[in-house]
Amino acid sequence: MSVPQHPTPVKFQMTEEKALTRNRSIGSLGTALLNTLAATATASYLIAHGKGAAEAGIVHGFAVAFGVGACFLALGAIISAVLVSAKPGEIQSESGMPATPPAGHLSN
Repeated sequence: MSVPQHPTPVKFQMTEEKALTRNRSIGSLGTALLNTLAATATASYLIAHGKGAAEAGIVHGFAVAFGVGACFLALGAIISAVLVSAKPGEIQSESGMPATPPAGHLSN
């Protein structure tokens, strides 16, 4: 018994809609992660300091989430700086022509 072959190879195409959906999903996961961190830090603060420190606990929770978010941002910037080595004008479009900056873009 043989396995039937696909008549044509299936290619994955990233459309604008798929890219937008992917970006929104990743953004939602990041927001959920930071919200969970803020809630956990707030709860830990309230356990350690009692319910009378509710306002300070909320501030502490958001400060922890902000700090973690800032670290993610810094890490992403460092990784981008290391991995992206193309200079302006080196990138070509799919047609083989040099990529042009968007309309209204100021260049040096």
